[in-house]
Amino acid sequence: MKFLTHILTTYLFLGSLLSHGQDLIRQYNYSTGTFRDVYLSNNQGTVLSPMIVPNPGACFDLWARGIHPDNYYYRLDTKVVGTYLPQASIQITSEDPYPATRTRADRPYDVTMVISGLINDDPSAPLASKRVLYLRHGENYPEGTYRIPMNTSRSVYVLESYDVPNGTHQSTHYNSISPANPTEATGEETYRAYSYPDASIPVASILAQQVIQIWPVANAEVSGVTENERFVVRLPELSIKLTALYPDSLTYVQLYQGPKALGRVGTVLPSTVRDFDADVPQDETILIRDWGEHLQEDGIYTVEVLTVTPFNSGNPERLGAITFEIDREVELRGTVTSSEN
Repeated sequence: MKFLTHILTTYLFLGSLLSHGQDLIRQYNYSTGTFRDVYLSNNQGTVLSPMIVPNPGACFDLWARGIHPDNYYYRLDTKVVGTYLPQASIQITSEDPYPATRTRADRPYDVTMVISGLINDDPSAPLASKRVLYLRHGENYPEGTYRIPMNTSRSVYVLESYDVPNGTHQSTHYNSISPANPTEATGEETYRAYSYPDASIPVASILAQQVIQIWPVANAEVSGVTENERFVVRLPELSIKLTALYPDSLTYVQLYQGPKALGRVGTVLPSTVRDFDADVPQDETILIRDWGEHLQEDGIYTVEVLTVTPFNSGNPERLGAITFEIDREVELRGTVTSSEN
């Protein structure tokens, strides 16, 4: 089959990586081993391929250059077109609608893979036209960071691998990048559909790929008061250490009378409200002083840290809570004596 044509390539950048005039699409032709770049002036649009696409096909890589002083190039997407190559698409959906797909370590997400164009009734067709390899990769971010550092070797490992036939394949997953401590997982999982190498295209080609970022479950540590502690004079200063708050989250501290109770609505301490719309998890330390004005009566009270995220249907989730007692009444018992000379 003759396959000599130009193709129109559509591109779309999500986010703000762009440095206009520096971003590009690179076309690599398998049969000739040559490549050519076409530079982009906008963050979305359609361009004509810089070279004719011969038989058996070509690979197109979308690259973005970092914003100064970051001059590193990032490959954002790869597409392969060819005479016998099947078509593949992958979509990852989580409960967080953020454009760069992400989720929390304890939440499920859905993957939909659509494969078409596989040839099963032609013995002479190349291997690349008969089988598609599905690979699920995992990669942990270095401890204390939320990104893969530039110009460092990457430690990518395979989580799943098998052949997929024509059709729509749907599955639900939980993160698998940190099985020892699943709620502390920090990294990304990549889903790819590969064509098999053969004589015409000598390397395994990425037909489709999508990445989902995995962020850890937030944690709160309350210090200054201990469980069931009793106060009779004055209340101490509270310190609340918040770790790995979800990038899109509203976190606050509330007080209510009575023991711990999920779903209880109490008095929100305004100075403790933290509202984030970020790209990565956030850490905060909150100091609470003079909070006795909210505790007018003696009795049992609970101080509770809550967070609202795209998960749990937008309902608050508890990060931590401590119950304590206020008892300001002091009863003096004794005897009165007198002495006479």
